Amino acid sequence: MPTQRLIEAYVATMAIASSKSSVEGEIFSLAAMFPNVQERHPMQELHACAASANPDTMYLHEAIRQPDREQFLQAMNQEVNGQVENKNFSIFPRSSVPEEAPVLPSVWAMKRKRRINTREVYKWKARLNVDGSKQVAGRDYGQTYEPVASWSSIRMLLVMAVSRGWHTRQLDYVLAYPQAPVYRDMYMEIPKGYVLSSGVGKDFVL
Repeated sequence: MPTQRLIEAYVATMAIASSKSSVEGEIFSLAAMFPNVQERHPMQELHACAASANPDTMYLHEAIRQPDREQFLQAMNQEVNGQVENKNFSIFPRSSVPEEAPVLPSVWAMKRKRRINTREVYKWKARLNVDGSKQVAGRDYGQTYEPVASWSSIRMLLVMAVSRGWHTRQLDYVLAYPQAPVYRDMYMEIPKGYVLSSGVGKDFVL
């Protein structure tokens, strides 16, 4: 496929995607995407930004005020149970935390997932995270790179697949992000809304 047509196909795809209210903000450079393009193209230097607020992405304090709060609470239980079953964290006495190790707060990231065609909500997700704003480079993490595909790359591949007659296949890993090796042992506050059977949650961390 000629480079100019490929660029135009990508721009057209982005224009369609940007008209959907579910598209999250992203910024990309066509010049960076096609560094080896010889012929000049009027859109080659374009830096475009498609941004829109996504009402389906929220924090815990926002989710519990929604009409579907019960589904979010169920998703929170599934997240915690899944993390426990996969042994991604354990309950640890606060008194045994090393002095130089900080106990970081926890943050819930909540999201509704909708079907593309009907916009029907088919899944409620709750992800339990360490509050990254409290982390320090070199102490809590060694890099900020996350090896996941961006939507720009996925759309680019789909455009190429359609234009070249390729077959595509999709797969999904449940609880994929905590399977990566951790930088060091980390300690996190027990998330809000959860209590231990002993009733002394403040004396323990994850």
